Amino acid sequence: MTDNADVMDATDSAPADDGVATTQSAPEFSVPTEYQEKGWAKNIHSEADLWKTLDNAQGLIGRKTIGIPDFDNAKPEEIDEYYSHTRPKDSNEYEFDTAFSEDEKADLRKLFSDNGLTKQQAKNIVAHIQEAVVKDNEETYGEEGLKAEFLNRFGADWEKAIVPIKDALNSVLTKEQAEALNETLPNEAVGVLFALTKSIMDKYGANETDSALGKDRAAVKPKMEYDEFYKKMQEANKLPNGYELKKELMKQYYGE
Repeated sequence: MTDNADVMDATDSAPADDGVATTQSAPEFSVPTEYQEKGWAKNIHSEADLWKTLDNAQGLIGRKTIGIPDFDNAKPEEIDEYYSHTRPKDSNEYEFDTAFSEDEKADLRKLFSDNGLTKQQAKNIVAHIQEAVVKDNEETYGEEGLKAEFLNRFGADWEKAIVPIKDALNSVLTKEQAEALNETLPNEAVGVLFALTKSIMDKYGANETDSALGKDRAAVKPKMEYDEFYKKMQEANKLPNGYELKKELMKQYYGE
């Protein structure tokens, strides 16, 4: 026989079903406190971000690490492998100023690429080379470099001191020869030439008032080839009457 009291008690204790479904809210995502200041956790704001980061990390596992080789002991192929990650894929990516010729650019591109230089490293080196070349060119051939050369050789009054020397040189050089010297000789050589000319003038008493030096000879075509004239002038230096002979040679050279 069924115990009606027990059945009724069980029915009374069961929860009432009112027909409304209950929905549980998802827990709010948060990075644990101990990881919040980690660099890799800065961009993780959801569970999806976490899984994405984990997936990227897995992709990197097993990938070969590129380290700096021991250049003294590494094999050429190991060094070249390292350089393949530092140099640009195309050496034409190295940048140069217009001051460099095409041949110079080609040589430098090969040099930079063979040694694995990055574009920035090459750019810095090119800038340094260019600065040094410009400075050297100015000292060697520039006007300021020539002034410094004359100042060093002839003192503070160099501008006045070189006037008779220039007249003397113009008396034995054609216009073409003088222009060639100006265009091709470095400043130091010009200084040597002027100093040597002054020494000759001092030794033989020549000055700007001498008839041999007073004329502007630039436009006069010499009657004797310069090489022959120079050789005979050198020979005259060895003779007792060399000064007189040199005067005669100058007359012959200029057809007087």
